[in-house]
This record gives sequence, C-alpha cells and structure tokens, in this order.
Amino acid sequence: MKRRRSPSDEDNPLYSHFDKAFLNLTKQPAEIIALVLSYIPKYFLGKFLECEALVPHILPYITTHVRIGAMAHKDADPLNWFRLKFLEINEPVVLMEKLRDIVSKYGIRMKEASISLGSELAALGCHLADEKYNMYHYYVPCKVAIERWKTCYVDVLSHIDLLHIMDEFIDQKSMHVFEVLQRHTTIGSAALDFGRDQDVTELNGAREEINEEEEDREIEQGDWEIEDEDERESDSDDDENEEEDDDIEDEGGEIEGGDQEINLEERDIADGDERDSSSDDDDDDINEEDHHVIFPNDDAIVEKELATLYTSLVRFECKGGLYLTGQLLSQFEVLKIISLKSLLVSDFKFLPKTLESVKIQYLIENEDLVEVIVPKNLKNFDVSIKLDQTCSYKLVSHMKNLEVLRLEDSTIESIEELDLPASKITSLDLDYPSSLEDYSPILTFTNLKTLRIAEVPFPTELFHDENNLPNLRSFIFNGPEVFPEKPVFGRDTKFPRNLTELIWFGDVTIDRWKPPHYLQKLVLICPEFKQQRLFHLPKTLTFLRIYASNLKTLDNYQFPTGLKPLELHDNDDLESMKNTNLKKLKELVYVDFCDYGISLEPYLFAKKNPTDTNHRYQFNSFTMDRSVLHRMTKFSVKDKRIKV
Repeated sequence: MKRRRSPSDEDNPLYSHFDKAFLNLTKQPAEIIALVLSYIPKYFLGKFLECEALVPHILPYITTHVRIGAMAHKDADPLNWFRLKFLEINEPVVLMEKLRDIVSKYGIRMKEASISLGSELAALGCHLADEKYNMYHYYVPCKVAIERWKTCYVDVLSHIDLLHIMDEFIDQKSMHVFEVLQRHTTIGSAALDFGRDQDVTELNGAREEINEEEEDREIEQGDWEIEDEDERESDSDDDENEEEDDDIEDEGGEIEGGDQEINLEERDIADGDERDSSSDDDDDDINEEDHHVIFPNDDAIVEKELATLYTSLVRFECKGGLYLTGQLLSQFEVLKIISLKSLLVSDFKFLPKTLESVKIQYLIENEDLVEVIVPKNLKNFDVSIKLDQTCSYKLVSHMKNLEVLRLEDSTIESIEELDLPASKITSLDLDYPSSLEDYSPILTFTNLKTLRIAEVPFPTELFHDENNLPNLRSFIFNGPEVFPEKPVFGRDTKFPRNLTELIWFGDVTIDRWKPPHYLQKLVLICPEFKQQRLFHLPKTLTFLRIYASNLKTLDNYQFPTGLKPLELHDNDDLESMKNTNLKKLKELVYVDFCDYGISLEPYLFAKKNPTDTNHRYQFNSFTMDRSVLHRMTKFSVKDKRIKV
C-alpha cells in the first residue's frame, strides 16, 4: 500500500493499525470490500487510490460522480474522525493528475464531474512555476490560462459526460470558458454574478411603478411627436426674432453698475433654480436607471453565451443585479436546479417544467395570479418573502410533490395556510415566521426528517409526546434575542424518540430533562442547568458541545464511551472536573476546554499511555495553542493561550 509516511509513523499506533486493517481488507472478498467502503465518506475515498488493490473497488464511485481538486488535508496527516466530519461533499475528490493516470490505465468514463476552474488554474500555475500549491488562492479564469489548462488535461475532459463548473462568472469576458470547454465535454452547471446587488425595498418599490413607467413612456412618445410639429412651425418665427434679440442684448450692456449687480443676483438665483431642477432630473435619471437594473431586458447579456447551454445545463445560478425574464429561463430544456436573486411572480409560470429545486432570494408580486402554474416535479422550494404576499403562498399550495420547504420572513399565521402535502414533506425550515402561532399542523408531517425554526418562541406543542413525528432526525432551534417567556426543558418536554441531532441556540432552563434515547449530536448554547450539573447523556451520543452554561462541576461524570469531539466553551462557573472517564474514551479525537482555569485531572493525557498520546488528537486544548486549530481548519479562530 503506497502512502506517504511521516517520520512519526513508527511511533504512531493509528498509522500501523490503519495500514494493517486496509492491507488485510484487500485480501477479502469483493462484497466485503464494497461493504467496508460504503461506510467511508465518499469525499475521503480518493485517499485510498494510493492502494492499487482498492482502485477497482473505488472506480464505481468515480464513474458516477467525481470532484476534481485537492483535498483539504495533507496525505501525511493521521486518519481520524475529526478530519472527516466537516466536509459535506458527496463524491470522491481526486487530483487532476491522479485522475488522468486512472483514465489512462482503466479507460473509464465519468458520468458527472465537478470542478473549480479557479483553483485548478492556481494549481497548474504553481506546478509549472515549481511553487507550493495553495488551494485557497483563487485565480479568475482567463482565455489563455484556460487554453493552457485544457491542453494539459484534454484527455480527461473527453472522458467526462457532464462537467459541473462551480466557479461564479462575474462578467461576459469570463464566460468564454464555456466555449473553450464545450469542444471536449458537455457543461452541466453554470453560475453568474453580474452587477450590483439591489436592496429589497427598491425591488418592492419598483414592482408598483412598472405599469406607471410603461404608461409614462407612451405619453412621452406622444408628447415628443407634438413637440416636433411645434418646433417645425416655430422655426420661421425664431428667424424673425433673432435681430430683436440682438438689439436687446446690446441694450443690456449699457445697464448701470447698481442695476447690473441686481441683475447678477437675479441671474444667480435663476441659475440656482436651474441647478435644482437639473439635480431633480438627475435623481429621476438615477431612479430610472435603478429600475432598469432591477427590471431590464438583461436577456441579451447572457443569451448569446448561454444559447449553446440550453440543452445541457441541469443547474443554473444567477446572482447580483442581473435580471432574467421567464421567457429566457423557459428555454432551458433539462434544467433541474435553479437559484435566482429575484423573480416576478408573473414569470414563475415560465420556469422550466423539468425543475426539481428552486431558490429565489426575492419573489416579487407584480400581479394577481389568475392561473397558477408550477413545475410538476418541484421538490425543493427556498424563498424569501418580505411582504404579505398572498400570491407567493398560492404558489406553494400548488406544489403537490414538495418535499423540502424553506420560508423566510413569512407572515402566515398557521401552517395550514400553505396546504402542504403532509405525507411528502421531509424538511421544513421556517426563518422568522413573525406571525406564525399555530404549529400543530406540523404534527401531520409523518415523514418529516429535518425541522429548523428560527427567531420565534419555542413551539412547545410539538414536543409533549415522544411518539410524535416518528421520522424526525434533526431539530435545530435558534431562539429570538429576547424570549417572551424563557423555555424550560423538564419532564414534560419530550422530543421524538428517534431524534439523533438536537441543536439549540438561545436561553433555556434544564430541569430533570431526559434527552432522546438515540441522540447522537447535542449542541446547547446558553443553557441554564437548574442543579448546575450535567444530566445523564445517552450511550449513543458521539458529539457534545456546551457553550456559556452555568455548569459548576463535572466531577465523577461518566461521558458516553463513543464520544468523539467534546467542546465546553465559556462555562465561567465550571470549577472542577475530576475522576471522569475521559482517559478511557478510545474514540475521543477532539477536546476543547477553551479559556478555563479549572482543576483538571493531571493524568488525563499522560504520554505513558499510548491511547492518550498527544498525536492521537486532531486538537487538544489542554496541550495545544488555538493557532494550531486555525492552521488545521482554515477558518478564523482567535489565537488565545489556553489556561490550564
């Protein structure tokens, strides 16, 4: 098994155990190998391509969908759970160089491939310059760079049936990429980010003025015709009056000094009036320009570039100030996923019938819907509604195959108003439903798996019986800044028995509460424990995070044996944590007790015990500076010295 090995490999039992396990795996029957690989996150399968014996078993994943690019870790890093938990990528990630070797050796074809051209150009540029490649340094695609990159990897591109480009193109010049790549493969995804973002108030204000502007243009056109006739009639009169005007100007030059000062003041006042009127005209021009940006005929901007993609794009995203009409969008023949900054309700009927997922940041009502038409197979709908828009809710009520719904800033008072297909809804996200009072209809969604509610009081009526919502696996609650009444988790609070993830942001009092029996992930932000002690956690728990609580002691506490990460932050009242079973947790790979001076077990991570040695942990706040975490995870973390 070919793998890069670090100098510490001989002292690292995890490396030897890993190597032995997978060397032994290659000797097993094909069905056993396939079963083991099915438990490994797809994102990480590219790692095992270094083992030639496993390559044939990984090829089925690659031929289905592969992501081309560098993995966010070094090959010499230890393999552990922490590195696998963050990235939600559902396909193997393979370096372009490695993929070229596989295509050359096995002659495979890939049905789908995703790629970030900016990152790939950066990688190729660093490779040719013999520099270290930083996958987070992004290059804007240019024609010369794309041609050079294509020349290097044309043999791989020709073996891809559908290529998904993850980059966002910011102008027409960058869209030549489509033309270059289409010579060798079919483009399946594209994202545009043209123009400046518009404020929602402009959008809502503009929708009321569209018809008025149309009428004004017609009136102005008629006025211009009348003015042209008047000008032609007055030309002769102007010629006759020219001599008189000259005489008046000569007389004006003989005005005395005092009178001249008065005339100058009057002229200044007049000029000021002209400037004011001109500034008003400018404001009108600006407003007209803003409205043009909001509702222009922007189809022509992208129609030329997208014309060749109508028959292939399955995913399309449009951001910024660019507005595309329904007539243009209707030309996509196989589109399944679309994301738009804004869309008129009247244009919704033009959306491609093949769509399965629609995301609209601002859905704008410009007319009453007489006939409601929605894509028949629409399963995912994500929309932000800024006003009381009855037409928008009418659209939702006609989505009979809807499975995933996210509403932001809705004004509905009851879920029943949406007339959702109760047996089909699997995910519901309600972000700031300010007027919603009746949550009980959610109990009829028997197949609901994910529920997220934000910026409203806790809906207690949903959680009185553990037999309710039998298929709910994840509940995420983000409370308002100020609760009308602080929620309490007590004996009467019973989440669904099969719940595996509970994430709570906001104040809550916990008093003699029992968590769900099969809970695997628990996050509590700002909880208040009435007894200042942690309740008994289920044996199935693998992830625990508690921030800003009033916990006072964890002495003699027995954590679940399968715990992998443990995070206890900003629990200022926590004084002691002795005689726990942490040193016995063989799967614990990440511990973070940030900014504490509590009395900890001195032998907790003694190096004399191989299972508790320092290199076993991706991050250990007892012994590591937080800058280590910053370097490993690539996101901003304050560099603080851990107080032990």
